[in-house]
Amino acid sequence: MPLYSLTLSSRGAFAPPDFSAWQVATADVLWDRAALAVGVSDPKALRAGSAVRWSGGTSDFRPGRGPGAFLDAGIHAPLPGLGAGGGRTVPFAFDLSLDGSHALQFAPLGMETRVGLTSAWPDPSFIGAYLPTSREIGPKGFTARWQIPHLGRNFPQQWLDGEVDAKALATAAFGVSLLSPVDAYHTIHRAVKYQILFLLLTFVAFYLFELFYTLRIHSVQYLLVGSALCLFYLLLLSLSEHMGFVGAYAIASAGVVGVIAGYVRAAFGSNARAATIAAMLVALYAFLFVLLHVQDYALLVGSLGLFLVLALLMYATRKVDWYRVGRPEPSD
Repeated sequence: MPLYSLTLSSRGAFAPPDFSAWQVATADVLWDRAALAVGVSDPKALRAGSAVRWSGGTSDFRPGRGPGAFLDAGIHAPLPGLGAGGGRTVPFAFDLSLDGSHALQFAPLGMETRVGLTSAWPDPSFIGAYLPTSREIGPKGFTARWQIPHLGRNFPQQWLDGEVDAKALATAAFGVSLLSPVDAYHTIHRAVKYQILFLLLTFVAFYLFELFYTLRIHSVQYLLVGSALCLFYLLLLSLSEHMGFVGAYAIASAGVVGVIAGYVRAAFGSNARAATIAAMLVALYAFLFVLLHVQDYALLVGSLGLFLVLALLMYATRKVDWYRVGRPEPSD
C-alpha cells in the first residue's frame, strides 16, 4: 500500500454566524469558549503542527476534537478573543505535517472550499463527491485543484450541536487515492483472473490429442496437469517476495512448463506431443506477461489474443465430424 507524507497549509476567514436565526442574543454568546477544531481521521498520523494564527494573536493546538462533537477525531485550538472582532470577518491560518496511506480526503466546510494538491506520485485516482476543476497528470507527478461552493453539499454552513455528524461530512468528502499498478501483489492478483482461461486452453489441447491421436487420457491425468497450472500462481507469489517480479515469473513459468512437458513425454511416449504442449504453454505465459504490463492496452491485447486462439482452434478442427466423435466405428 502506498505511503505518503503531507505538508498542509490552510488559510481561511471566519465570519461570525447569524445567531438571530437561533433566537440567541449576541450578548449571550460565550466567545471565551470558542475554538478551532480540525478533523483528522487518525491523529497518530500528525508529525507537526504550527500554532493557529488569527487576527489578534496565536493559539497552540491541543489533542482531542474539543468542542467539535461532530468529528470522530482531531485536534483543536482555543480562540478566546475571537469575539473582540465586533462581528468582522477574522482571517486564520495554520500548517500541519502528517503521514498517511493510500488516500487523502477533505471535507468542504467553507462557503467556498478551495484545495490544491501537488505530488510526485504518477498514478492518482480522484475519489469522493467532487472531481477536480483542473488537473495535470504526468510521469513526474500530478497537480489537481478543487473549487466547491457551499450549495453543492448536503449540510448547512452553520448548525446546532447534533444536527450534523461525521457521516454527513464523509458523504461530501473528496480527494485522491494513490494507485500502485506496478505492485507485485496487485499484478499477481490480476494474473489469477486468467487462471480459468489457462486451464481451459490446456485441457482443450489435451482433448485434441485424444481426438486426433485416438489417445485415452484419464481424468486423474487432467487433474495432475491442472494442479501444476494452479501451483504457478503460488510459486509466483512466494518467489516474488524474495526477488523481482520478472525473475519470479520466469522461474515459475519455466518450472511449470518443464514439469508438464516432461509428464506428457513420459505418459504419452512422444517428444513431438511434449514439445507441442511446451510451445503452447510458453506462448500462453508470454501472452499473460504482456497483458500484465500493458495497463492501457490490456483489453485490446486480450481481445486480439483470444480471437487468434479461437481462430486457430476453428482451423485445427475444421474437418472434424462432431456427430461421430465418441461413437464407435461401424463394423462390417
